[in-house]
Amino acid sequence: MTEEEIIATLRHTELPTLLVEGVVDAAVYRWLESQLGIFRGNILPCSGRKMLLSIYSKRDMFPHGKIAWLADLDMWRFSSLPSDFDGVVFTTGYSIENDLYAGSRIEDLLDDHERKRHRRLLEVVCLWFAFEVGEFLEGREHQVRQRLRRVVDLDAMEINPRFAQERGYANPRPEPDGFDPGRIPAQSEGEDADGGTGRAPERFQTQGEVRPPGDH
Repeated sequence: MTEEEIIATLRHTELPTLLVEGVVDAAVYRWLESQLGIFRGNILPCSGRKMLLSIYSKRDMFPHGKIAWLADLDMWRFSSLPSDFDGVVFTTGYSIENDLYAGSRIEDLLDDHERKRHRRLLEVVCLWFAFEVGEFLEGREHQVRQRLRRVVDLDAMEINPRFAQERGYANPRPEPDGFDPGRIPAQSEGEDADGGTGRAPERFQTQGEVRPPGDH
């Protein structure tokens, strides 16, 4: 649906509505609904966070709507959360996938060999993503939409040398004492950025794009 179509729907519906970023997010929330049985209404996916926040800024066009706004923190997890979006519920981690992964027992499905490879893969992906976060914090272009096989040599379980050369990749600098990568700045105090776990696991996909701890 276009932004105009979503706004038209919100102006005329009387049902409670969850507005989410995309179809994957909608599928996640529908699954949660089926498991918890806590919501009966519409779930409307937007074409990304930019559209969702744009519609949020126009909410005076449908003042009587019963709407919840759900979005991923994305790179705002590592910087400031704009005060313009106080009515939006953001994820604790980078994305909804991170929040589902954190504290889950999904790795129990892996045998010892698979678990070892999986953890090494996470280590390599996290190294790459830490580099991209560094680029973001330095005001340089960050490129988080990458295919896994382009970033990682899956045979050696290391950063792909060709990717490293093309991207200008360098191992991230050690974190200074007291640095908390999950801390949200003061204007957003009250948000539990760590969710009690320190930091959310990094998001990745073995097919399609690498989507970090995930960018819609």
